[in-house]
Amino acid sequence: MRNSYWVICHLITSLGMVWVISVASKNEFINDLSTHNSDILYLIAFLYAGYLLTQKILQTSTRLDIVCISLSFLYFFSVFCMFSDGHFAGWAHSSGVLEKLFIFLFCSLAMLQHITVPLVALLFAAVHYVLLKVIWQYLPD
Repeated sequence: MRNSYWVICHLITSLGMVWVISVASKNEFINDLSTHNSDILYLIAFLYAGYLLTQKILQTSTRLDIVCISLSFLYFFSVFCMFSDGHFAGWAHSSGVLEKLFIFLFCSLAMLQHITVPLVALLFAAVHYVLLKVIWQYLPD
């Protein structure tokens, strides 16, 4: 029965990531994936990072809540900044892997200057953490 909860927790992280990507790309997520190969590569990388994040959250004791929430914040903020490429301030979408990584760093610094995106990412990370812990600890075996 625990394996089904494990899958549900990974599914929550993956669906949260897809929702953040769709918000960042202004609902052009499928179009971007079909036209830019670098988006597919980073999607796979973030899916794997989400898998590792979920494992870390589920295996961490409750004493380290702030560490898990900050890891979730970094994950969702990074996903938002990576996939807002081409939809932020009228910039063109980057075509290469390294160019997308450079734009990601620049976009992250630009987003940190505004309080809205980090606060929403922090709120989303806290809700994500609470959902995973409730599912993992309080549902029956």
